[in-house]
Order: sequence, then structure tokens, then C-alpha cells
Amino acid sequence: MNTGSCSHVENYKIKDGFSPYSLLHSNFITCLKEGSRERKAKLAYCHDCHMRRGRVHACLSCIYFGCFNNDHINRHSQDSGHIISVDLKFGNIYCHKCNDYQYDKDFERLSKKFKRKFGKMMGIEVYDSWEPTLEEVKLIKDNGGLKKVYNNSFIGLRGLINLGHTCFMNCIVQVLVHTPLLREYFLSDTHLCEMEDPKYCLVCEMFVTFQEFYSGNPIPHVPSRLVYLMWTHAKHLNGFQQQDAHEFFIAILDILHKQCQGEVPDETKRCNCVIDQIFKGFYQSDIVCQECNHVSTTYDPFLDISLNLGGGMNESENGVEQAVSLLDCISRYTQPENLSIQCTSCGSASRTKQLTLKMLPFVTCFHLKRLEHSLGSKKKNTTHVIFPECFDMSPYMSTNRGMQQNGPIEESKLENSDNKFCLFAVVNHKGDRDGGHYISYIRQQHDKWYQCDDSLVTSASVQDVFASEGYLLFYHKQIFKHGISSNFSRPKDPEMSK
Repeated sequence: MNTGSCSHVENYKIKDGFSPYSLLHSNFITCLKEGSRERKAKLAYCHDCHMRRGRVHACLSCIYFGCFNNDHINRHSQDSGHIISVDLKFGNIYCHKCNDYQYDKDFERLSKKFKRKFGKMMGIEVYDSWEPTLEEVKLIKDNGGLKKVYNNSFIGLRGLINLGHTCFMNCIVQVLVHTPLLREYFLSDTHLCEMEDPKYCLVCEMFVTFQEFYSGNPIPHVPSRLVYLMWTHAKHLNGFQQQDAHEFFIAILDILHKQCQGEVPDETKRCNCVIDQIFKGFYQSDIVCQECNHVSTTYDPFLDISLNLGGGMNESENGVEQAVSLLDCISRYTQPENLSIQCTSCGSASRTKQLTLKMLPFVTCFHLKRLEHSLGSKKKNTTHVIFPECFDMSPYMSTNRGMQQNGPIEESKLENSDNKFCLFAVVNHKGDRDGGHYISYIRQQHDKWYQCDDSLVTSASVQDVFASEGYLLFYHKQIFKHGISSNFSRPKDPEMSK
């Protein structure tokens, strides 16, 4: 966005003044006039495609509303020669000659005036951003000018207010906000709402959440609307009782997937919505008869991989609790297991079943089963899990089935280096099975880590992250670093198409 208005806006002010802007602001932006809310609900839609949530703009030279996302306001400008419009959500001025929003002090001063009136009418205190007077500008210059204290690494770092046992939600929202491809999707304003009643669209609310996080505002965000929509769409999460962060993660992805309304090629492929493209993978289940070698293969989708932490709860040796590694847990998960089910081909009861990974998602979530009943115990499993910063998942792929059975695989023997994943977020649970508190660690700008504890965001070391207990571990494909992360709207499923 430009810091000063262009010549086109200046010419518009001389020719048409501020009356059209004031009329639109009071009736459709701040809705100060009597009946303006009802008027906005009825009339504030694109005159071409009738979309209401496609960033609707109003022409400042005629009575026309057009959406920005489908380019209708731009086409109107080209056809009519009317080059200045206003965003009906925020009141921002857009110049269609410059193809950019313009900051103009006169329009900004008028907008603040309407917003203050609205705040007074609603009983809300509206604070203006500080703007120095001429005298203050002189004092600043005389004393060495402004010192830069803002660090770009803090963009996107913002706390979330706990609304009453909502830490389970806050920690997952922090993870989603810092998921690279998801951030790219929402900050590029790609979502086009197609719900009959957009006020129930969780995807639209996630768009607002991303905008809030990356606005540069350091004040903790209040996710009340997000909580309300989750309660609306996921009844089992209603209320202020303790909830499970893992359950919330699956629930919010499921709702977002349904509301994105993507297309599914067939049952063994991901649909082309952003959620499936980023988070959904596929298992391959092979049941092999040891007598006749008959193989029965099925595919199942997954949004996370749930791993047991070993044979028992908090196993110890000589009184010292033993740690386990994430890679050992994955290896156990993909090892063949014996089945006592008759073969449909030869009738033998000697069969094995093996789960492998047919297609990996861009983001893989590992769920460590700490909070489930195990061997009759209701205690939380606090076994320390050693998890790597980066690792290659090729040994667990269906194309390499059986490779990991003979011990560690040399790097040179791995078939597909595109299966390397790097850690970018960790969710931890503090407390026991029946209660506790969730926090998350998130990675910012490749090598900086931060602890997100509801409204409090503090710097953390990588040692802090790896020393933490770990409940949900989030890894993304290292291939993001090579710049092929942007083409997710039209999916390609190379593994499933072989």
C-alpha cells in the first residue's frame, strides 16, 4: 500500500469532493444512519455475480457495487472510466489506474471521524493511531529521528486470549497460523465463500484470523467468533469444559475441508481444497498370505499418524525411565503384524498385515498417544520421546515396503529425497489425563522458536523444544525451501496416479 495518495485520488477530491465517500461510509461501512444495517445486508453485494464476501467495493462515481476477487469492480472501472472505489468493509480507497490502495490523509481523517461516532453510538472506546504534529516532527528530527525498534521476525507472533479452558484451541490455532502453505493461501485472499449464509463460514473466520495475526498488532487477539463457529459446527466441543487439542485439530480440519467445497477426483485421491492438499495423506494396507503370497491392498486417508510409545507406560530400567525415539515409534507402526484370518485364496490362516504410507501430505502431524487408557491404567504416559529436527520418511513409504525391517537404511539407498520433513511446531500438554494445560512451540523464519502460552508469546531455544514432552509434532516437507509450495489449488497426486 502506498504511503501517500496518487495524483488520481487528488484529482478526484478536487472534482467530486468527499460527499460520495461520506454517504457510503455512513450507510455501508460504519452504518451510522438509521436502517443502514438492514440496507447493507440487502444491497451490499456484487452487481454482477451477487457475491457478498468477495471484497465488495463501491464505485465513488456512480451507483455500482462490484467484487474485487472476481475482478468485477476492475472491469467496471475499465468500461466506465471511473477509477476510484472504496472497500465496503474497511473504507479503504482504491485507485484502478495505479492498481493499488491509496493512503490519503483527508479520507483517513474522515473515516476516523465516522468510526469514532460509531464507537460512541455503540458505547465502545475507539482509539486512533498516533500521528505526530508538525512540532513533534521537528522535535523528533532535532533529536536524531525515529529509532527502528520493530523487528520483522515478530510479524505473525500474537497471543490468543483464553476464553475459559480454550487453551486446547489456542495452541492449534497457533500451529495453523504458522503452517507455511496455509499462511500463503489465506494471506493471498484466495478463498471465495460459497455458503448460503456466510456468517457461519469458518473459512472466512480463519481468513480474518490470519489477517489479525499478520497485521503487526501485538495485542493478544480475542478468538470469540472462532470459538462460536466451532461450537456451532462441532457440537461435541461445546462448553467450557476441558477438551483435547488432538480432537480439536481433526475437527477444525474436517469443518474447513467441508466448507472449502473442493472437488474429489475419486475415493483414493485428495480433493483440490487447500485443507486436503496440505494435510491429507494415504495409508496403504497390505494383507499378505504367507502360504500362497496372495496380497489384498486397500488405501485409507489420514490427517495425522497416531503412535504408541512402546509396550508399557513409562517403561524403566533399574528405576530409570527409558526414552523412546519418534523414528522407533514409526518403525513399529509400519512393521508387519500376524493375523489369524483365513486367506480368501487358499484358506490358510497364516497372514500378515502391514501399514505403509502411500502418499504423504505436505504437513504431517504425529499424535503421540499420551492421554489414552493403556493396559488398564488411567495415568498419562509421560515417556520422553526423542524427535528429530529433520528426517526422511522414505523408509516408511509403500514403494520401500520392507526396507526398514533390516535395520537403519543408508541415506544413499533412500528412493525419494522429496520425502524429507522438518519440524515447525510442537504442542505440549501439561498435567494429567483428567485436566491440564496446552501450550505450543512454533518456528518463525526458519530458525527462531517461540513458546505460545495463550496470550503470552515468549522466545524459546531449540533446546527447550526438544526437551519438551511432545504431544502433537508437526513436520512440513523440506521441499518448501525450493519454491514449489504455491501450486496447491490444482492438485497433483503423483503417488496415487502411478
